[in-house]
Amino acid sequence: MIGTDGLGAQVDALPANDGPDLDADGQCDASDADDDGDGLVDTADRCPTEAEDKDGFQDDDGCADLDNDGDGIADPADRCPLEAGVAAMAGCPDPGRDGDGVVDRLDNCPSEAGTAVNQGCATAQLVQIIDDKLVLIDSVYFKTDRAVIEPASLRLLENVAAVLASHPAIRIRVEGHTDNQGKAGHNRDLSQRRAEAVVAFLVKAGVEPGRLEAQGYGDAQPVADNKTVMGRATNRRVVFTMLEGGAGVTNQQTGPGVETIDR
Repeated sequence: MIGTDGLGAQVDALPANDGPDLDADGQCDASDADDDGDGLVDTADRCPTEAEDKDGFQDDDGCADLDNDGDGIADPADRCPLEAGVAAMAGCPDPGRDGDGVVDRLDNCPSEAGTAVNQGCATAQLVQIIDDKLVLIDSVYFKTDRAVIEPASLRLLENVAAVLASHPAIRIRVEGHTDNQGKAGHNRDLSQRRAEAVVAFLVKAGVEPGRLEAQGYGDAQPVADNKTVMGRATNRRVVFTMLEGGAGVTNQQTGPGVETIDR
């Protein structure tokens, strides 16, 4: 076919994507070929059949650099494509600024050196951040059929407030759940008021109101069989869903006595 070099009399024997002819004589020969069409001739292209990705990182070798920082996370999904990180941080570094061996995102006390046993704090904790989940190792208890938090749960919620204070990027929805005993409307109202009571406690403890919201679900979202005593106890629970700062993971208390509602 007729050459692309503007010299109509020349015959171009190379593919249409071989780029402009580079020889002074206007002839197309093998040294001018650019099979992948990335602007680098094949003789200077380390990856002649794979186009350079032109992302500002090593763009002169002709190869696509799909993981610029080499951390195993492809650049399109990497929030820090030029800085090696971990998957849990979407490709960004996972620092531990207090040097206690617990990374900040899992450290209840990221500015205070502690121990792994104490979730990065110097003293024992009732709250754990595990795989972006806020896990309470004790239960939130309320007065029977009321939205009044029992004194036994105050230390637990104070610990929750302290963890939130140490992680200001986290926003949570406090969710109330009940078993299916009683009328659905009453259960929904009770769970809403209890969620609001927890939010009010956290605000009083210093957590900014804009980081919290309350939602009561009543008995609409059981996680166990309501036909058994143990199942109903498991369904009576307070759940903390991270809306920001924790990858949107649902966090809830552990154990069958998640929340006590005495009938």
